[in-house]
Amino acid sequence: MFTLKIGASALLLGIACVGFASEFGIPGRDYVANEILVKYRPGRSGTISRLALPGRVVETIPTLNVARVRLLPGMSVDRAIRSVNRGGQFEYAEPNFKKQLIQIRPNDPRYAEQYFLPKIAMEQAWARVLGSATVKVAVVDTGVNLEHEDLKPVIATGGRDFSDNDNDPNDYQGHGSHCAGIAGAATNNGLGVAGVGYGIRILPLKIFPNATDSVSAAALVYAADQGCRVISMSYGSYGKSATEEAAVNYAWSKGVVLVGGAANDNITNMFYPGAFPNVIAVGSTQQEDRKSDFSNWGQWVDVAAPGSNIMSTYFGSPTAYQFSSGTSMATPVVAGAAAILASWSPTSTNADIRRALEISTDPVVGINPGTGQPWFANGRINVDRALDSLRPPIAFEDVPDWVTVFTNGTSEGTAPGGFVSGATFASALADSDNSKFTVGSVSVKGIGQIASMSARVPLLEPGSTIVSGNIRLQGSTTSLNTTSVIIYMLNHETNRYDRIGSTVLNGNEQLIALPKNFGAYVDTQNRATIVVRSILPSRLARSPYAAHFDLLKIEGASVQ
Repeated sequence: MFTLKIGASALLLGIACVGFASEFGIPGRDYVANEILVKYRPGRSGTISRLALPGRVVETIPTLNVARVRLLPGMSVDRAIRSVNRGGQFEYAEPNFKKQLIQIRPNDPRYAEQYFLPKIAMEQAWARVLGSATVKVAVVDTGVNLEHEDLKPVIATGGRDFSDNDNDPNDYQGHGSHCAGIAGAATNNGLGVAGVGYGIRILPLKIFPNATDSVSAAALVYAADQGCRVISMSYGSYGKSATEEAAVNYAWSKGVVLVGGAANDNITNMFYPGAFPNVIAVGSTQQEDRKSDFSNWGQWVDVAAPGSNIMSTYFGSPTAYQFSSGTSMATPVVAGAAAILASWSPTSTNADIRRALEISTDPVVGINPGTGQPWFANGRINVDRALDSLRPPIAFEDVPDWVTVFTNGTSEGTAPGGFVSGATFASALADSDNSKFTVGSVSVKGIGQIASMSARVPLLEPGSTIVSGNIRLQGSTTSLNTTSVIIYMLNHETNRYDRIGSTVLNGNEQLIALPKNFGAYVDTQNRATIVVRSILPSRLARSPYAAHFDLLKIEGASVQ
């Protein structure tokens, strides 16, 4: 469901209005591009249909006598406002300004030296959500300075030394302490530095000085079994180990987000564990968003993060701090960001979090002159935008209130309460395991076998404010052939079912983009109706099959 989470300290911050387009005399442009607000003159709100508006009323606030108007295609906001004001039928017309939370600026005295935190939009992100103490980041490294003033408050129980096979993960080298502080140093405590994860917990797992593939693998398995949500790995080698990859895959299967450095040799060679498919490989950028001179690069490097001249905690004393550079520093930046996303949306999968980080990046300056490609597969992370890409899903109940089979566009039967049996269906439709719905196919002459379901999805955000997102679908069939699927949604403006997209029903999760004018597909009770039509052409098979629909939800949407 769509929710806005704000940490306890952020609740006191309030909302700030930001400026709009320069044609209105104020710098900036942060209002809804295709909407205006209008206030009716007294006694006029009841005659909406007779008033000259440059669009369609999509919402009203009766107490204020104000309406929100969705503009006609091609109509700009300033032109619409001038048009309305000329008519004399309204008290005023104005842009529908977007709001932003006032940013959090921590009171840690060395925060001003941490350019990378504002660079990745942490102040804006923290104003929306703080890290949860239930989210643990395993820092697999040289250990952690257990007595450091900025680390001791956030260290989780269960730390271990896999290098010497004991329970003392104290750091006598500094690298791990530096990485741990970047990911999650105690923040807003009036001491030292701020950590990206602001409120998360750090699990120190020491693998140096005796680090090998087997030692690394043992630490990754342990971190996953300890319930860590994220693993930060600022180490590796150019040798690819099947044992280490098996440990990576084990942690991934347990829902862990794994983050690994790309190395510091300014080459394209793959560096492991970062280069494993189930690890987010991280390259380094400097303050001007250019590739750090030392950073490895290539399309195998998934994202970039600041890694040059990073201020963080260190070893040697409880008050030690130091600047360091490397993809080792960029890696815990991404790990801390992943922990913030996990705090924002606890039910999101590791794949969801990874995708959100990758699709919301800012560009890295410059193109690799040797290949003409960007230095990295994606740009430098932007945590505030990643939050927008990871809106918690809107999902329907396990048992839909009704299910309908459609045959060639015609309703063939309705299943109130989730069950139907009869001539319309080749087999019964039932809720077999509280999450899976099975419907038998029907034979349609000239088309083939069709098995479909329809479900209403209740939305917790106004449908007209949802500007992008996906329908996530998962299902399978008893047929030996791959079954194509067509997705329809009921358009409440035309009262017709519009084709939204197509995919396959093969047991894997599929994503189908929401239509752009999503408000048209939401009813007066803020629900969307989705039809999933599974088709097996007659040339492939003529016998009935059962379609199992395991998952159907709307998620990942951005809201204006």
